[in-house]
Amino acid sequence: MKTFSNDPMKEALALLSFNRGTGNVERDLAAFVNEQNRACSICALTEQSDKLDGNFREESVYYVPRFFAAAIIGENPRAFGLQTPPLSSL
Repeated sequence: MKTFSNDPMKEALALLSFNRGTGNVERDLAAFVNEQNRACSICALTEQSDKLDGNFREESVYYVPRFFAAAIIGENPRAFGLQTPPLSSL
């Protein structure tokens, strides 16, 4: 997160860099993020996924949304029909 500390989406970028590698994420940001789309840099990368490499298109583009989906389900399992306690209670 320190690498992306000046970015409003630093948490999402840190997750992405765990999957993709920090250097790759920094390179992608330099290529596709500008003043118009800086407020949501992760969104800008997703919107430009067709211009990024196959690894991004096939795996990394899904990594951050799936992480957040798993966190939401894990904290609200009953809302999704699961009979387990929230992960934070374990």
